[in-house]
Amino acid sequence: MGNNGHDGALSPMGRCGDGRFSMRKMIHIATASRDALERLAADSGKSFQDLMDEAIADVLKKHKRPVTLTEMLRGSLASGDKGKTANRRPT
Repeated sequence: MGNNGHDGALSPMGRCGDGRFSMRKMIHIATASRDALERLAADSGKSFQDLMDEAIADVLKKHKRPVTLTEMLRGSLASGDKGKTANRRPT
């Protein structure tokens, strides 16, 4: 068992410093890549986490996947069945 009391690479949901919920996941990054990212973080004044968030967002955009909750909801509405709106109450 890890020091967080859980087996495996996942830890329970918690709050980020900005109030969002997050889940931690352990990943392996090659030593050379990690060193280069740490130097980039120091040179750019960003945190390692900021660089990882940026990289993940870029990969999702490259593969035309939603990045934010707003984008996910818009995509869900756009791809939803048009016939389902018939059961909505008039406004």
